Amino acid sequence: MSLPRRPRAIPAHGTLYRYHKYRCRCAECQKANTDYCRERRHRLARERKKLGRRFVRLSRVTRQILEDLGRVYEPDFEREDGKQEYTLALPAANG
Repeated sequence: MSLPRRPRAIPAHGTLYRYHKYRCRCAECQKANTDYCRERRHRLARERKKLGRRFVRLSRVTRQILEDLGRVYEPDFEREDGKQEYTLALPAANG
């Protein structure tokens, strides 16, 4: 005989967890998601600026294609969340 499940507490409005897990689209939850996305975009831009060059981020598929062609790319840096970032330098724009 299994024990009855304890009711789960639903997180408060205005949290990223409620926006994604419970798909709540109220104004508070949308603002939480917008704030997170904006901060993530700025954080990644700061990390990319540390590289001091223009680059494109390489996806897993692109890295695999380049490796098949004999070009191996090491991660350029590790992000704050512990994931590694692979990038490819672009030529400088003229003018």
